[in-house]
Amino acid sequence: HEEATRRAPMFAYVLLPGVNSSPGDAASLSELLTSGRPGAPRPCVNLIPYNRTAVGARQGYEAPKNSLLREFQAALRSMGVRASVRWSTAEGRPLAAACGQLAARDAPREPGEPGERPPEPGEPGEAAEPVPHALTRRLARAATADEVFDLTREHEAELNDIHLSAALVTLARTSARLRAPVDPEGLAVLLRVLARLLRSQTMGAQACANALWAFGKLRFTPQELEELAGASVAQLSSFWPQSLANSVGALAQLRCDASAGSVGLLASGLAEQLAVRSSSLAPVEFANSLFALARLRHAPPLEGGAAGFPRSPWATTALAQLRYYGSKDIHRILWSYSRLQLDPGGEVLRGLEQSALGRITEGFRPE
Repeated sequence: HEEATRRAPMFAYVLLPGVNSSPGDAASLSELLTSGRPGAPRPCVNLIPYNRTAVGARQGYEAPKNSLLREFQAALRSMGVRASVRWSTAEGRPLAAACGQLAARDAPREPGEPGERPPEPGEPGEAAEPVPHALTRRLARAATADEVFDLTREHEAELNDIHLSAALVTLARTSARLRAPVDPEGLAVLLRVLARLLRSQTMGAQACANALWAFGKLRFTPQELEELAGASVAQLSSFWPQSLANSVGALAQLRCDASAGSVGLLASGLAEQLAVRSSSLAPVEFANSLFALARLRHAPPLEGGAAGFPRSPWATTALAQLRYYGSKDIHRILWSYSRLQLDPGGEVLRGLEQSALGRITEGFRPE
């Protein structure tokens, strides 16, 4: 499937507190899905919150809380596994059902018996969720830029880095989808929040990465970019592999000067982290990262200079991922080698040549 489609399948994982929910379980799951698959697309895990049923209650199974779901999701992402949460399973609780879960009833249940108990505060999808999480959800589900701006104006004083991250990502996605210009007054609110959080040093690693991605998607260079780059440099080791690829792509989209200042330090740091963690990148992320560095004219750091490239992680990963590259990936990698004047070695070039010949009718544009 992966070789034919160059996409990884999605794996569903029902999370049961105390059964398969520990950091060790996350590491075992990551090892199971990634070992023995060098160069393959990064697997995707859809976390399914278990819903209570009478049968499950007799086994001691409980529904996971939001905090546990987010922690398990973050642990998988930190190991290079794409992870999402099927929050909608809460909608099936009245029927003792959810995504992949359905319990039969052989007798009427007494009030208060397991399966009938209303969800507690903090459980997935619960209506009385704490305000910070509720606001994050509203920002993430906003359908238009105006809806994002209305929420941020109303709650400006209480917005934290997670709120800002959700607002900027939603704004970038909706603006790109609708091809609508961004309201400068609405954006000014988000920039004020960004400046406040940078001053107070409360922008977390994922918030920094999401903000960079959003500004790149919007093709908007904020005055605070140097400060945002500085905050990112200090936390690069905590960036997820996808965040590293998205961040260097954002710098390229913004046509930043990667030769000086905090932006230059960020470009260098990203290049170093991408080399160290290149085997955790999906094939498209690897190709896009090298392409972004080439657009920035920022060659990856190499031992022994350009001559050391064939022995670097960049060449090793390219070789491992050859069979998973699409036509666009091959084009970007070859163009990047040329732009940066890097020789990946004969084995990589021959592999790319064979892959290109096999994909020649798939989507190579005339240029």
